[in-house]
Order: sequence, then C-alpha cells, then structure tokens
Amino acid sequence: MKKRIFGMGLIGLALAATLTTNVAYATETATDETPGTATTQASAIVTAGDLTIQSNGSVNFEEITLGEEVADTMTFNADPNSNVNITVTDNRGTKQGWEVRARRSAFTINGNEALPNAKINFGTGTALLNGHGKAYGIAPVFNQEGVSVGTTETDVITATNSNGMGQWQINWPNSEINLSLSGSEYLGLSGGTYSTDITWTLYATPDAQ
Repeated sequence: MKKRIFGMGLIGLALAATLTTNVAYATETATDETPGTATTQASAIVTAGDLTIQSNGSVNFEEITLGEEVADTMTFNADPNSNVNITVTDNRGTKQGWEVRARRSAFTINGNEALPNAKINFGTGTALLNGHGKAYGIAPVFNQEGVSVGTTETDVITATNSNGMGQWQINWPNSEINLSLSGSEYLGLSGGTYSTDITWTLYATPDAQ
C-alpha cells in the first residue's frame, strides 16, 4: 500500500550515513629507491531529511454571466491574478521517487453542494529545481495530456526512481487553467459564489513502472 502525505504531512526518515576510510597510522621511511607514504583520514556525515508538499496561492475564474449562448461544454478561464503552485521537497536520500495526484471537493454555494461534473483543468506546467531552470536530468514528468481535476484523484506529476530529488516548484500559467461546465450545469447556475478546495496528495513512491 502506498504511503501518502496530505498538505504539509511528513514522512520522516532518520537516515545518516558516515563515509570513512580505515587508516593505519604507520610510520614509513623514504629511501632513494622507495618513496614513503602517509595517509590522512577523511569522512563526511550525510543527514537525510523528509518528503514534503506545500500548496501556495489560489485560483479564481472569470465572472460567469448567465444568458450566454449555451454549448455542450462551457469553459471559463482563470482570472489573470490567480496563482497556483505547489512545492515538493524530497530530501530523503532514498531515490525512491514520488507522485502527486489531485482531486477537488464538491463545489458549494450557500452551503449546498453543486456542479458535480465540473472540472478544473490544468495544462502542462513547469517544474523548477530550487526555483531555477537547471534540472540535472532528474526532473519529474507531468501528465502530458494535462489534468482535469474532478472529485476523484487524477495523476498530476511523477518522479520515477532516481528522479525528483531536491526541492521542486511546480506551477501553471493562468492561460493554462480553466473551469469547464456542461451546458446543463451552466443553465442550472444560481447567482452567487461557488467554491471548492483542490487537494494535492503526495505519494512517497510512484506507481510501479
């Protein structure tokens, strides 16, 4: 069974490795025929950390006006001031990889559930190691078809074995985010504010490849 982390949950791994070289402190004499040698011991202690996820920002969609021409699917873009990003940090030192999935809660308006089939759609995002573009060949991989977030979990981004170490800032431009409703859901809208929560779930190992 997969271990999972919700929000800022942690999987603690108390790992420490000590690299040492066995040394015999012998005295050697150099002669004209044979050089003498001496050895200095060197060691490095590696302290492992945790696997964590953090969500930042929020997303709002453009105002929906009733009375528009109805289509089978109605799409509404993210507001330009929206900012959706998550940060995954893997300092475990295990090279096991990880996976992020997403789902949303029920939309609510005035305390009532609504829009059961609505999707919040994300295109292919970017993942930056420590906030810059250099990935050292270990970048996690997005779902190449984009992500439609509904009330069941869907794959977002995966780091396979030996990938995804370090801190990754994962984000999407606002132009790649939208809300889609069926025509019937659009026609059933009421005036007011609809809200939902997106839950990003971090799994400590990716799916078996």
